[in-house]
Amino acid sequence: MITAYNFVSAFAGYSQMAGNTMPRYPEDSASISGTYKDTLNNGWDMFVRGDINYFGETYADESNLATCDSYTLANARGGIEKDNVRLELYVNNLFDEEAWTACARWSDFASPSSFALFTASQGISVTPLRSRNLGLRISYDF
Repeated sequence: MITAYNFVSAFAGYSQMAGNTMPRYPEDSASISGTYKDTLNNGWDMFVRGDINYFGETYADESNLATCDSYTLANARGGIEKDNVRLELYVNNLFDEEAWTACARWSDFASPSSFALFTASQGISVTPLRSRNLGLRISYDF
């Protein structure tokens, strides 16, 4: 099976993508989580949890011409609970990592162009990682 991809041939000089790495999926990723629980007084329990996620470098498209860098994301939370009530403080993106969570080839179909220049207006569309955010969750189970 021949895998040809015509979107990059105009500026890359080739359209054969066989053997390239799948775009938008990292070769390496990992995660680790830990939770500590203990009993407080008057029937209240406490918990602390930490999560670390690694997302490896990815290619933005089938041509493997552009990459999205790897990043590591840490989240933490802790709280107290009793029976059906839970109070939780959390921090997402604990170290305020600045990274792109997604990168993908993008074609501008809104610009007027002729069919011959169909692939002329291209770029990479990126999605930024949400900056550090803090919060409080209160839940009550019925």
